[in-house]
Amino acid sequence: MTQEEIKGTLLHYFKKEFNIDAKVDIYDSKSQTFIHSVSFEFVDKKGGYHDAQMDVHGIIHKNTEPSETHNPIGDGRAGEEQGGGVFIDYWELLIIECWVDSGLPKFAITIDELLTFIK
Repeated sequence: MTQEEIKGTLLHYFKKEFNIDAKVDIYDSKSQTFIHSVSFEFVDKKGGYHDAQMDVHGIIHKNTEPSETHNPIGDGRAGEEQGGGVFIDYWELLIIECWVDSGLPKFAITIDELLTFIK
């Protein structure tokens, strides 16, 4: 595979597998970091095995609904605290790291390029 084919395959796998909604931790209310990795193995023309990997680091900024208390019995006590929902306010990508055979590849993937590709 050429360097451009490796780059295109990594971008394709990222686009297919990445789901920001699946990354949200409902127990963390302000923001959270995440890492999404994609990788694949391939064989060159001479029969040699190789691997390629891309790790994308980002941060999710969240909003939460206010917590409320609920007492279904209605006996005058405050009741059980019911946490509000957690929603993504916005998210951003911070770092993209790529490796081919555990070394740096001859190509680079920029954050702008990745965001353009996945839209």
